[in-house]
Amino acid sequence: MKRVVGFFAAAALVIAIFMGAASVSAQDGVDSELAPGLELISDGRFDEAVSFFEEEAIKRPDDPDVFNYLGIARYHLGDFKSALEAFDESLDRDPSYVIVYHNIGVTYHALGRYYLAIENFERALNLTGDDEVLFFRLALSYIALQDWETAREFLLSAQKMNPDESEYRAYLEYVNSKISAEPQN
Repeated sequence: MKRVVGFFAAAALVIAIFMGAASVSAQDGVDSELAPGLELISDGRFDEAVSFFEEEAIKRPDDPDVFNYLGIARYHLGDFKSALEAFDESLDRDPSYVIVYHNIGVTYHALGRYYLAIENFERALNLTGDDEVLFFRLALSYIALQDWETAREFLLSAQKMNPDESEYRAYLEYVNSKISAEPQN
């Protein structure tokens, strides 16, 4: 349960790390022993991060964070199969680890397996309740499937939570143009 309660703060940090946009420290609520590996990810040193987290997995085989971060590093190397294996290892240790479902969804989306991406984003959403990032991720998967109406619903949900986000508005304009271009029955 503690992973769900702290989801929003942790999710923001992990998503930023996943996207390579964050620097981390123990002050960010990250285990100080794992912070060096997260810095490697932040610095784009993914091979070194994989090695770091593989070593940590030996020392801390029951820690779901280690496997989550290992999955993120492998994802950035383009080793999606191994990333998914690491994420699965994380869920084996903590089946309610919400951000891992997000990370699995991102990985399946990158593989073009949009239905599996959607399934994992929805699992995360079911554990957390409303979340603008998950709404946006779902919208992107539905856009990839050209399901414009469903994409629009999720974009509107994300925008409702954060009306100032210009990316949501831009995608909404795109989706609305696709909807208006469809032949009317």
